[in-house]
Amino acid sequence: MENKIDNKEAQPAKPDKFRRLLKLSGWIVALFLFVIVLGGSVTDSKMRECSNVYIKIDHENGLFFLDEEDIHASILNFYNQDLKGLQMHSIDFVDIEEKLEAIPFVQRAEIYTGMQGAVHVDVQQKEPLLRIVNNSAVSYYLDVNGQKMPLSSKFTARVVVATGSVENTDSSEVFHSLLELCRFIAKDEFWKAQFEQIHVTESGDFELIPKLGNHIIKFGRVEEMDAKFHKLMIFYKEVLKNFDAEDYRIINLKFKDQIVCTKNNF
Repeated sequence: MENKIDNKEAQPAKPDKFRRLLKLSGWIVALFLFVIVLGGSVTDSKMRECSNVYIKIDHENGLFFLDEEDIHASILNFYNQDLKGLQMHSIDFVDIEEKLEAIPFVQRAEIYTGMQGAVHVDVQQKEPLLRIVNNSAVSYYLDVNGQKMPLSSKFTARVVVATGSVENTDSSEVFHSLLELCRFIAKDEFWKAQFEQIHVTESGDFELIPKLGNHIIKFGRVEEMDAKFHKLMIFYKEVLKNFDAEDYRIINLKFKDQIVCTKNNF
């Protein structure tokens, strides 16, 4: 009887458990040392003194309600001392952000540390949408979110001015309709360049006063706003190419599917 020869290759030996355990232990030790070094670095960072304060304001947006000196003076006023020279652990970054964001012209503030102990303060200003000058001689801005902003002695924003019967409360229908109308105008470059004033009548209707020409556009309420601006665009493109804008005194958009114009009597 012939002996059968097993031609199968020998199976590779399993990794040595000791070597695997040794390798795992090495990783654990390395991680432990990394945590110690990192912890030491964080502790050292907290104990480090603030070497300088760098303030950045979004002036590239064309808004100049605030400058670096205003922010620096505000922080100094909060704590009766400069941040420079203070240890990092004693500076409450969240508190500074909250206090800066309480300034009427500030939309958002972000405070963070940089290299070599520097503190960076980034400030985003509120963006005004319109200025209100009502019948009670009360004047203020409304930002794009509908929040009130005071006027500034440093800077005057070039926005639409709303006059007439505008109440000083944000709960009125006229208030919200005015915001809706101004947002519509602001998102279109043509209309944004066209109008400088919106007058609110006692009945709550809106009258648009363009920058060019002596006519008044009786807009009415904000219902069917798209259709009204479409009609007005047709008037500008089709009618005024043959006539002078100075020929008209009133352009009435309040009637459905038509424009009623009143000419000047020279």
